[in-house]
Amino acid sequence: MLKLISRHATYTVAVMFIAGSSSLFAAALPPVTTGLIGAYDASDVTLDTGGGVMSWNDQSGNGNHAMQATEAKQPVVNSGAMPAGTAAVSFAGAQYLQIASNSADFDTDQWTWYAVFQTDDASSSTQGRILSTGYADMDPGPGVVLNYTEWALHPGGGSTAGQLRAATRELVGSSLTFRAANSPAATVTTAGYYIGGGVWDDAGLSINVIIVDESNTRSTGTTALTSSITTPQGHTFTRIGNGSGTTSITEANHFDGLIAEILLYNRVLSASEQTDVEAYLYNKHLAIPEPASAALLGIAACCGLLRLRR
Repeated sequence: MLKLISRHATYTVAVMFIAGSSSLFAAALPPVTTGLIGAYDASDVTLDTGGGVMSWNDQSGNGNHAMQATEAKQPVVNSGAMPAGTAAVSFAGAQYLQIASNSADFDTDQWTWYAVFQTDDASSSTQGRILSTGYADMDPGPGVVLNYTEWALHPGGGSTAGQLRAATRELVGSSLTFRAANSPAATVTTAGYYIGGGVWDDAGLSINVIIVDESNTRSTGTTALTSSITTPQGHTFTRIGNGSGTTSITEANHFDGLIAEILLYNRVLSASEQTDVEAYLYNKHLAIPEPASAALLGIAACCGLLRLRR
């Protein structure tokens, strides 16, 4: 479903396909919905008059839409970009989307994040943020500790290229200490398409990163936290395609590449739940259709019906 904004009205473009189209996935939620606070599929966006994405609509029902009002910073939709033929939102340069502050959903010390992506930069230096979230106070108590990059998921990390990193900061004594879980070296290339995941389990004192490639091979990495923190408070924003500094909301670490879907859970998914969600994302975006299915998809695309609703 695409929404087009004109100067005088909002038009909804409904694209209907015959059976067999991968677009039928767009209306379906993932197999695990408990704790799901954000669900973003590239088939459900609102476009500005210039064709940029002004809203990546939240399908979870929580209203956590990812917005960008500045036209020059709006990413665009790339139809048929993924191996399975699904669409993706394309980010380049300073383009990003931002989920507004929502402490009710985002003030948590347990996360499971997933993103289906392709990156144009897998080096260790750029570290473009696929996802990043920050808080006004990451360890409530006496005093206030600002940390606007409390949690992030990005390709590249440390001194090794080709990794996916899930990162956070914990308060050790009076100092913020960086912690990161990295996938094995060379698991991310600019030619590949991936399911990337991050799990922050403050209660279990661990951070985990997950990556599934086009051959459905799963790799993980983990690192330990030294102490549990009090639940962060004052969620400031969550950004897609961009990060920020540690003590300010200044834009930093832009992501260049494609993102087809994002799922945000404010809890730790069990191993079986992770398997179910990863299978759902893989079959939807990365599994290449058999020749007969591909032909049917082509017929479906040719026979698509457009309906403008004012």
